[in-house]
Amino acid sequence: MKNNKLFLLLCLVCSFMQSANAQEVIVVDNQNDLYSVIDYYSTVEVTLTNQIELSNVLSIGDGKNIILDLNGKTLDTGNHQSNDQPLCLSA
Repeated sequence: MKNNKLFLLLCLVCSFMQSANAQEVIVVDNQNDLYSVIDYYSTVEVTLTNQIELSNVLSIGDGKNIILDLNGKTLDTGNHQSNDQPLCLSA
């Protein structure tokens, strides 16, 4: 019986540790949603479902913890910048 209580206590502690590290995952498929999610959340994982063409700098403010999962997709500047300028991400 003592072993069962210890096992249950360890399971409870492990579940709290997992939920403390869990973060919200938001799926986006367009530029406006991407900018909105990054502006709104301080900690989030963003997963792309489409190639997104950026018309402005993608800026992640101080104190934010953003994971950007490209999911095999791309962020592109399209025709908004010349070929000699890199995609601009600001953190």
